[in-house]
Amino acid sequence: MKITKLSNDFTPIRKGIYFNIDTEGTTPTNLVVEVIDSSTLEVVATQQLREVASATVNIAPYLPQFEEYKPMQKFCIAISGAPCAYYKIRVDGVESEVITISVNNIEVEENPTIISTMPNSRRIAHGECDEVLFISEKEKNITAEITADTGEQITLEHHATTGTNILTISTEDFGTNIHTLEIVLRCEGEAFGSLRYHVTPPLKTATRLAWLSDKGSIERYSFPVSHKAKRSVERSAIHTIDGVQTTQCRTTHTHSLTSRFEPSATIEALAQIISSTKAWRVCGDKLERVEVVSSASEQNLLGEPDCIRIDISTLNEEERVW
Repeated sequence: MKITKLSNDFTPIRKGIYFNIDTEGTTPTNLVVEVIDSSTLEVVATQQLREVASATVNIAPYLPQFEEYKPMQKFCIAISGAPCAYYKIRVDGVESEVITISVNNIEVEENPTIISTMPNSRRIAHGECDEVLFISEKEKNITAEITADTGEQITLEHHATTGTNILTISTEDFGTNIHTLEIVLRCEGEAFGSLRYHVTPPLKTATRLAWLSDKGSIERYSFPVSHKAKRSVERSAIHTIDGVQTTQCRTTHTHSLTSRFEPSATIEALAQIISSTKAWRVCGDKLERVEVVSSASEQNLLGEPDCIRIDISTLNEEERVW
């Protein structure tokens, strides 16, 4: 029995996770394929193959998604490992090589690389935080050099055990008089990515959103203009001898958010919010799930989008009245 891992580590689950099985015989036989979580050694699924001498199997449908993946809530400047999972298959006692999967939703063509839909030049208000997903080879040494325009500097070192990493940025780790942050990421001493943050004063009217991008990264942006557009109430009622009684009440608040006039790369990233499977409103270290219900963009004289408006809704918990 020979089992070959066909998919690379960090292949997105939606692309399929494939193994080839070869019985090394000519007579077809029935096989039971066990899908094993390598961290716990638990068999998470089995698949039966009828009358085969060799076969290719896709275990992606049996793998759980990273449902708990959400924005960081307590920030300090640091590099940490991103969520990962490890699986293998077993057939007639023969086990395959382990495959590593993570939250990235695109194929990794270069390694190491930053995974993000936002441009490398970003805006952030003092007191706000950001996070950057990047992938490197396993067991490599990562360094992040963060320098403010005031001369303040922080250097982080991280051993990439799994290969998927998250760099968290907190402006509160620097003085209140900074205007820019320059970040250089290095793997084994060689630079592979850089970011530049323009630090602005905080706005009381701003609403900061976080969302899951189509690449699998968590992105953040502060919309400077926000106003409540609509409030709707849904009620359930029953008829009693005393009249109509409300039994349940749900309140939905809709807010309209408007971005700054931004470069097209930033607007393109923000436009993906409406198709995101998960979005949150960030309130300090608290997160509130929101639903994006509509979006619109404004264009300049050259026909390029410069500003985007997004409507989000939040749903209060059901109140049981009766």
